Order: sequence, then C-alpha cells, then structure tokens
Amino acid sequence: MHLLQNRYRGPARPSGQEYVPCKTICIYAHIVKMAARLSEGMLELVARRFRALGEMQRLRIIQVLEQGEKSVGEIVAAAAGSQSNISRHLQALYDAGLVSRRRDGNSVLYEIADPIVLELCALVCKRTEKHIMQRLPNVALQTRSSLKARQ
Repeated sequence: MHLLQNRYRGPARPSGQEYVPCKTICIYAHIVKMAARLSEGMLELVARRFRALGEMQRLRIIQVLEQGEKSVGEIVAAAAGSQSNISRHLQALYDAGLVSRRRDGNSVLYEIADPIVLELCALVCKRTEKHIMQRLPNVALQTRSSLKARQ
C-alpha cells in the first residue's frame, strides 16, 4: 500500500501512475492559493524576481555571492565577465531585491540580500537534475535508434 494512498481523494489512479509526494502537492496548493490572493502589483514584483534569475550570468553571480560578501572586482574575476556586464547584472539583481550593496571606501561590496534565493536555486537545481536523470534512458534509446537508422 502506498504511503499517501489514504490521503489521496481523487479518482482511482491508472495502473503504473505514481502519486505526487504530499509535500509537492501542499507547496503547489499554497502557490495557487497565494496567486489567487496576490494583487497585480505584487504579481509584477514576483515576476520581476523570477526574471532576474532567468539569466545565466546572474546565476553565476549568485553562486559567487553564496560564499559571502564580495567586491565588484572579485565578482568579475570569479564570474569570468567584463566589469560593465557584471555591473549591469548586479544592478538587475539589486533592483529585484536579491542582492544588497554597501560602500567600503572606494569599493562597492555585494551580498545576498534574501537567503531564500539560495534555497530556490537549490530546489530548481535538484528538480532539474531529477528531470534529466528521468530523461536519460529515453535520450539513450533515441540516440541508438537514430544511429541504427543511419547505418
């Protein structure tokens, strides 16, 4: 008997179909309820935060700042970008409220302003990895069948 079977209230599941873990269902239900209550302005602010994380270089910057407060020069060196490009991305992250900054003499130091961003990134990475691992057998089969077709 499945652990969540007694909590499931929907129609009988088709053979072979797995239940979604209760924690995932609860989180999804919370997000749906929250979205129904959010004003248009709040939805825009949430969307702005997600857009800020939708750029690969910004995710690199978040990774660098995960180690602690860094100057712009340190971020440029660690993220392998030009200073103007990194500064532009830091501004976008700052505008979204994801990083904070402070002046220390001639330097500007940045750090993660909202630690939840690290949890969000970890969650997305974990789910992406799981998705890739689930697709690997299908990709391997497709590759083998395409190679056989070419022969």
